[in-house]
Amino acid sequence: MIVSGFRRTTGIYALCVCVLGAMGLAAPVKMSPSADRAHDKAPGLTPRLDPSEFRCIVVGDSQTTGPDTNRIRTQTHRWDAPMLGELLIVGNSAGGFLVNNGTGGSSSISYQLLDVNSGWGDGGPNDFFAVKAHQWIIDEDIDAPESRIGRFRVRFGAGNTQAPWDEAWGIGAPLRARIVVRTSPGSVPAIEVRAERGGQTSATARGVYELSDGWGLQVIEHFIPADFAVTGDDVGVGIYLPDGYVEEPGSRLQILGVIIERVDSVGRAVPGTMIAYQGRGGWTMDDHLSLLTTASRVALIQASDADHVLILLGHNQEPGGLSSIEGNLGALVAAWEFAYKVAGRPRPRFVYVCPWTIIFETPSAYLLEVERVMGEMASRNRSDVFVNYLPLHDYTRPDLYDPSRYMLDGPSVHPGDVPTAVNLAEDLYEMLFEGRRD
Repeated sequence: MIVSGFRRTTGIYALCVCVLGAMGLAAPVKMSPSADRAHDKAPGLTPRLDPSEFRCIVVGDSQTTGPDTNRIRTQTHRWDAPMLGELLIVGNSAGGFLVNNGTGGSSSISYQLLDVNSGWGDGGPNDFFAVKAHQWIIDEDIDAPESRIGRFRVRFGAGNTQAPWDEAWGIGAPLRARIVVRTSPGSVPAIEVRAERGGQTSATARGVYELSDGWGLQVIEHFIPADFAVTGDDVGVGIYLPDGYVEEPGSRLQILGVIIERVDSVGRAVPGTMIAYQGRGGWTMDDHLSLLTTASRVALIQASDADHVLILLGHNQEPGGLSSIEGNLGALVAAWEFAYKVAGRPRPRFVYVCPWTIIFETPSAYLLEVERVMGEMASRNRSDVFVNYLPLHDYTRPDLYDPSRYMLDGPSVHPGDVPTAVNLAEDLYEMLFEGRRD
C-alpha cells in the first residue's frame, strides 16, 4: 500500500520521534524531470492505519531517537491518538521522562550510563537498543534492601508540556512496566521492583525477580496498580537489590530500557498507540545491520508487543552510496522478519517513511532512490505501507517547500523549532492514520 504525502491545514497532531546525530555532507542535486512527474499527484487513498491498534517500533536515526523538544519525537505525544506509553531509555524531565539512576548511597556500587560505542566491557554480545543503557557494578554483597538504585518513571501534570500523559492517564489507572535486563555469567542473582506513584512507593506492589546467569536478554513484567498515591505527577518503578541474595564482587546489573504503558485492571493490553525505538543519531541502514544484535530486536519485540515496524531512514547516506540502498533496506527488513520469527510472533506490518529533504546535505538524487526503493518494497507485501514526505517538503521544489512551515536547525537537518516538529509530525499522523481521497 502506497501513500503519497499531503498537507494538513488544521488540527494539532504530532509524532514522538527525536534525534541526535551528524549527517553526511553532500551538495544538493536538482531533481530530474522524471522525478518531478513522480510527485505531480497523490493517488486516491483511504485511511491507512488505526491509531487505537498501533503498537510500533520506530527504526531510525537522529530524527527518531533521543530527547530534544525541537525534534519530532517529543511531539508524537500530541498525536490525536490514545497514547498507551513508551520506551524509556534515558531521562528527559521536560519530555515527560524521569530516569534517575545511582548507587543507592552505597560506596560498593558504581553506576555507568553506556552506549553502543563503549560497549558493556564484559566480553559478551553488544546488546543495545542503541541510544543508551544502564550498568551497575557491585563490589561486594549489598545488605541494604531499602536503598533504591534506579527509577524509571513517566511524568504528567502541569509541569509536563511534551508528553502524552496527563492526570487522566496516570492517576487512577493501572499500568505495566516491562524492564529489559541484559544477563550474563556475571549478573546479580536478582532484582526487586517496586511500583511508585507521586514519589510514593507501594507497600504491596513489589516483586523479586531472579536473573539468568547466562548471556541473554530477560524481559521482566511488573504491574503498577491504581490503588495507592492518587496524587502526584509521576508514575513508574524503582529498582532495588533484594535481601536474601548474595551479590558477588564484580557482579553487574545491566538494563537496556523500560516500557511503561496503560493496561486494564488485571494487566491486559488495551487499545491505543505504543511507540518503542531502535537507532541513534547519524545511523544508516548499514549501522543498524552491523551494530545491533538479533537479541536486542527480539527483546524489543517482546517488551513492546509491537506488530508494526516503522522505518524512517535516508538522511544519512549508506557507506556504499546510492547503489547500496536497495540491498541494505532489504537486509534490514529481513533482519526484523527473522527477529519476529525468533520471538515466535507473526510477521509485522512494515511502514516505510521517505523523509523530507535536508538543505545542503542530502542530494535529492539520493532521497529519490530511497523513495523508489521504499515504494517498491512496500508493494511486495499487501499489508505494508509506504508514506512519503517528499511531495510535502522538498527544498528543490519551491512549490512544495514552505520555509514558514518547515524551519530546520543550524545544520539544516532537524526541526529547528517546535512548530516545525509539530508540522512534520502532524503530516506523518495524517499519512499514517487518515490518508486522503482525491
